[in-house]
Amino acid sequence: MTYWLNGEFREDAHAIDIADRGFLLGDGVFETLLVRDGLAAFLDDHLARLQGGLSSLQISVDLPKDLEKIASTLIAKNEIDGDASLRLSISRGSSGRGLAFPNAKENQPTILLTARAALGAPAETAAPLSIMISRYRRSEHSISSRCKTLNYLDNILARNEAVHAGADEAVMLNGQGKVACASAANIFVIADRGAVLTPSVDEGALPGIVRGVVLRACEQIDVEVCEASFDTDTLQSGHVFLTNSLIGVRPASLLGSTSAWPPALLQILQHLQSCYEVSLRDSLSLQARAQ
Repeated sequence: MTYWLNGEFREDAHAIDIADRGFLLGDGVFETLLVRDGLAAFLDDHLARLQGGLSSLQISVDLPKDLEKIASTLIAKNEIDGDASLRLSISRGSSGRGLAFPNAKENQPTILLTARAALGAPAETAAPLSIMISRYRRSEHSISSRCKTLNYLDNILARNEAVHAGADEAVMLNGQGKVACASAANIFVIADRGAVLTPSVDEGALPGIVRGVVLRACEQIDVEVCEASFDTDTLQSGHVFLTNSLIGVRPASLLGSTSAWPPALLQILQHLQSCYEVSLRDSLSLQARAQ
């Protein structure tokens, strides 16, 4: 696999310094972007969230100005056909032992870009994801709930628990027992009366890029939407869909559930999927014009 590290395209497997704080301490942030036809979807939104995470962690770094060109070259070098997943990872870099920040003037952050084929069918034709409620919690008070940090241990354990239970995804509750998010996605519930609910950032939900698209889409199509606190009873009584940058807007159901989507609620979901596809195309067109 070809990757890009600190300004160079490389293929060797031994590249990260053993003293890198991202490897040793999870000290860094990352973004995962959908790349279609060589164009990164919602690039500005991803970079804004990345910069917010870097600021929260007090990591100062200059991102490559030709990120899209690097991504396109990376995809070509890896001979990826179709959609690709681009991951941009940044750690504070290497330092001596201990938890304290290294001297900022002497420290050089690590910037890594990798690209892989984005697997799976389009969300509008894919089967619903199966979900289960995990015993692993997400701290709504932790900075890790608001930034995509390199420390993803709780999410990893939750996803592993789901896989062993025969589910695709895990629902993570916060410290108060309220629904926060899935291990790698935001959660939405369409209630029987047609209102769309999603946990707020204060409940531990990551401020997802596609989550933002859906919130704006609800307003555009005049669907009631609320960032709310709710428990698993609401999850079980409503109809669920998940969002992230790779799956888009994807329906989901609790493991073992056989309840079907009522036509009226299914129509709302399909409208939101269509709005997402329009936003995705607009984002890609914007990137194409900028090149």
